Amino acid sequence: MNKKMIAGILFLTSFMLAGTCFAQSYQNGPLKMIAPFPAGGSTDVIARLISNKLGDALGQPVYVKNKAGAHGSIGLQAVLAAPADGQTLAMVSIGTNGINPVLYKKSSYDVNKDFVPVSLLVTVPIAIVTRADAPFNDLAGLIAYARANPGKLTFASAGNGGSSHLVSEMFMMRSGVDVVHVPYKGFAPAVSDVIAGQVNLMFDTLLTST
Repeated sequence: MNKKMIAGILFLTSFMLAGTCFAQSYQNGPLKMIAPFPAGGSTDVIARLISNKLGDALGQPVYVKNKAGAHGSIGLQAVLAAPADGQTLAMVSIGTNGINPVLYKKSSYDVNKDFVPVSLLVTVPIAIVTRADAPFNDLAGLIAYARANPGKLTFASAGNGGSSHLVSEMFMMRSGVDVVHVPYKGFAPAVSDVIAGQVNLMFDTLLTST
């Protein structure tokens, strides 16, 4: 993967609202917004916040539906399968539109041809989070502890190939430490296990960790 792309993932996660034909009139009933990741994660939280305001602005209810799996690919497949009438939208992220096309040789969608971007909604910083009783309380302390205890620390991610995984791998590569990856099916269960002490830390968005 391009190093500049990985560096971009470290500093922000970008979310866009994409639809098949957004400019059409919305007089045909409720809209459906697909969130291609599990409930409780950044994409889901933003989708639910936006759907309320969007519904007010359009005069039509907007319903959020989670269709998780394959790092967002299943949800975008559902959007492609829907009629091109502007009634189905997708809340996409750096994962679906930036990582997947580079990480996977074969993709079920083409982000440049199959979707129409509507708006950049938010950029979310990624931070290292851990329990308050961890044996370190800053980045320098974390690196020192990890170097003194190679392979002892664990980090959670929302799944293989996602930003929370790749940012962690880049951190290890740049700092020269060995931390064990523990992948989860979404941000919510990963954060829960960090809080419970099942894993030591996580590179998470501030949206889901605060």
